[in-house]
Amino acid sequence: MAAGDRAKQKISERAREFIASAPVPQEPIVDGAQVISGVSRGWALLSPSARMFGRPYYVALTERHVLFCWMSAWTGKPREIPIVAPRELVRITGARLGGQMGWFTCQVPGRDKPMTLRFYRYWRPEVEELLRALRAAS
Repeated sequence: MAAGDRAKQKISERAREFIASAPVPQEPIVDGAQVISGVSRGWALLSPSARMFGRPYYVALTERHVLFCWMSAWTGKPREIPIVAPRELVRITGARLGGQMGWFTCQVPGRDKPMTLRFYRYWRPEVEELLRALRAAS
């Protein structure tokens, strides 16, 4: 198993254990991936301090809900689940899956503006499955 695969597995296990113990709908997690919200990669390259404004999430997809689990940027441990939305109400409004860092935007109930979520290339297969499932639900 490659180092990237071990890291993905560890992040997924931590997030799934945290979600299982959290007071959220207890449904089996179908799919999940780590994403980053916040400033674009261009701004992060221009200003290293801009990276502090990004927030890593583990997006978990269940049969009926989408859960956004906030992960610590320093330790990678889950902190809280600030967003729990019904799966059919989350709308994908755009996506670019190629390159070093891909992105997708989604409209989440309770938020005025769409969320732009970026992901590293090694999370692409999981994100593709996530997007496929969310598009099928809407």
